[in-house]
Amino acid sequence: MIPIEQAIFTSAATERRSGYHLVGTSPGLCDADAKELAAWAPSHDSLCDDQPGVRSVNFHPLPSGAYCVSRTVASGIEPSGRGVRVYTQCLVASPPAFARFGNNPFGVLDSAEAAGALVVHDDPPRVLPTLELA
Repeated sequence: MIPIEQAIFTSAATERRSGYHLVGTSPGLCDADAKELAAWAPSHDSLCDDQPGVRSVNFHPLPSGAYCVSRTVASGIEPSGRGVRVYTQCLVASPPAFARFGNNPFGVLDSAEAAGALVVHDDPPRVLPTLELA
């Protein structure tokens, strides 16, 4: 099994803050990468179409040297009521983990989808598990 860290960026009202922010992360995600994800992740009106089922897939390196593969979907209404909520799940692979997927971001995404790990939470957990993907 290959360990993959994760984070969720969406609009939520939490005890820490409200609006778009990282609402949940797994324990192995370092602070520098979390800051980069929070600065980079899409927020409201960032999808060309906000119909159910529309998604965006993105890939980029992170400050630690790890790689992020993310899936963004339109899901529900923002807590502020100003529009459709944009929900991004980030999968973070270390260089050795990424190499085990043939350095293919779609391999990471496909494995997560096959494992049922791409989930949109109405109330995302603050602590996410480190995924163990095949």
